[in-house]
Amino acid sequence: MEQATIKAGNQSSPSQKRQLLKIYWWTLSFIKPYKGLFVTSLFLGLMIASAQIVIPKFIQMLVDDVLPSNDLLRYREILAVLSGVITIVIIATILKYVTDRKVQEWVAGDMQIGVFQKMRSLGYSFYEKYPVGEIYSLFHTEVEAIQKINRQYLPTIVQYTISFAVTFTFMAMLNWKLSLVFIPGILIYYLIGPYFERKSAEYAKKLADSHAELNKKQYDSISAMMELRAYGQEKWNLDQLLKQDQKTAAINVIFFKLINYRGAFRRVAVYFSGILMFVSGYYLVSKGLLTIGEFIAFTILYYKVMFDLTILITNLTEQRVLLHQTIRLYSFMELAPDVEEIEHPEELSQVRGGIEFRNIRFGYTSSSDVVKNINLSIQPGEKVALVGTSGHGKSSLIKLLARFYDPSEGTVYLDNVNLTQLSLKQLRESIGYVFQETYLYGDTIKENIQFGNENATDEDIIVAAKAASAHEFIIALPEGYDTVIGERGNKLSGGQRQRIAIARMILKNPRIIVLDEATSALDHENEAEVKKALDQLFKGRTTIAVAHRISTIQHFDKIVVVENGEIAEVGTYDSLLERRGAFYQLLMGEKRSAANT
Repeated sequence: MEQATIKAGNQSSPSQKRQLLKIYWWTLSFIKPYKGLFVTSLFLGLMIASAQIVIPKFIQMLVDDVLPSNDLLRYREILAVLSGVITIVIIATILKYVTDRKVQEWVAGDMQIGVFQKMRSLGYSFYEKYPVGEIYSLFHTEVEAIQKINRQYLPTIVQYTISFAVTFTFMAMLNWKLSLVFIPGILIYYLIGPYFERKSAEYAKKLADSHAELNKKQYDSISAMMELRAYGQEKWNLDQLLKQDQKTAAINVIFFKLINYRGAFRRVAVYFSGILMFVSGYYLVSKGLLTIGEFIAFTILYYKVMFDLTILITNLTEQRVLLHQTIRLYSFMELAPDVEEIEHPEELSQVRGGIEFRNIRFGYTSSSDVVKNINLSIQPGEKVALVGTSGHGKSSLIKLLARFYDPSEGTVYLDNVNLTQLSLKQLRESIGYVFQETYLYGDTIKENIQFGNENATDEDIIVAAKAASAHEFIIALPEGYDTVIGERGNKLSGGQRQRIAIARMILKNPRIIVLDEATSALDHENEAEVKKALDQLFKGRTTIAVAHRISTIQHFDKIVVVENGEIAEVGTYDSLLERRGAFYQLLMGEKRSAANT
């Protein structure tokens, strides 16, 4: 099955602008639960900005009134008020920082959880379509980018927008004619600046894509470490990583060149307007239209407002760059699950384990069917084996049973109820899987078995391990049940891993057991041990096994031969041998293969 890539799509500039705005509003939506704190932060920001512009006003009063008249009393009053203002600024700044930090961390946590929940809702089919490295890169790059927007850029942009608006308003009230010196500088910047804005945004997207590809290669490199060493391909892998790293670095260099060019033109605009301000200010002072104190206050405010504007534009630009990096994440969050639970699902009072596949047709793509015309009835407690050569639809059938996928046509029933009407939670709790490759966590044996039932006691875990023929090898280990088994259980043999998985399943106690070639990778000695554990697991449960070795299913109640996605034969082991049909041919082929090895 081919793996896809999470794509944002190729869009025209207006369409992309609309999408970026949509993504930005989606990013801000995470703040909604904390809007009270956010409004408090806005109020504190307004207080800080208002208090800061009082300082130039006091300087104006000192220069124009206090110093010429040598009014010591008023001088002391101004100092006292100024001290109070500074105290207010300090207290408000501390409160704003604490408020912002709370909102930022809570929003970041909600976002992380939101992405995890989305991953869970997309289900098994999503992970078969998309490579793990790409999913990992969403957390490594895109989620971090959005968190950075909320942690750094949004608070900065809000604060400096307030500061700029308040300061510029005060400047205009001080002398609106002198305030017009901003216009030429802004025109200069916006005649050239947009070009660098567009180019930097273009390279920001290239950089994000290149980083995502590098993350995927790094993940694959770590995951395939054993194969790389076995084939002696460490150098080839390193070359692949270096090639992608160099490509990313080259894009990064161009990107930061564009950022610096844009910043240089912005500084030219600031300095040009500054020269105009001094020329215009000198003229207004000489004509008596502006006092020296007002000019000094205006100059302080000018550089403050230009600083605010520069910080504001820089953060807006860098935020836009980050938004380009989050397009794939937004596209991911917009994906619809292939399998969805209805609003009010049914709950079975007791799961008995009766299963029916009725007129089933299914394919991973619309162009080809993997299974077709499947009609199969399984009674509660019955043991059924699915046999046939690889790629003919056996594993696809058991994926339909747990609603990893829904059939294209037909219906699957559990105890005479359509699976689409049942609660996914109850359905998944009622089915236990033992796969050919069992995933074990890099924790202790005890924790891996307890994964089957988190409320299980130590005694329950030991009982399950004994039933799975695992207790003896566990207690022989240096730390017994507290032995850490390494990533994916790499410190255990294949048979030991399977018996841990079976103990986990016994602890879960599902009504239906599904085995997907659970013993095919084991040698005969380990297979015998695992088979003994499986026999214990089968007791009183409906069992469906995708069988690799026909010799392991002689005592099953029903054997289903699947060929080309259809049921070729159904019967017991002995009755199918007597027919000398498809099942007989499979068995003879297995014996010939065993004789040749």
